[in-house]
Amino acid sequence: MSIEEEIKELEEITNKLENTTLSLDESLKLYKKGTEISGSIKKRIENAKLQVNYIESEE
Repeated sequence: MSIEEEIKELEEITNKLENTTLSLDESLKLYKKGTEISGSIKKRIENAKLQVNYIESEE
């Protein structure tokens, strides 16, 4: 899954949590999935920053 797809899915989860009446179990499942996706996005961004820093240090 691309980072763009992950961001879109995270936005959808956030909208469901904010705008829909869900059971506690469903809310917890969505929250857990959202935190997992958020962590994945954060890791990708950190990796991209490391790559940019490495490239810049070689110049």
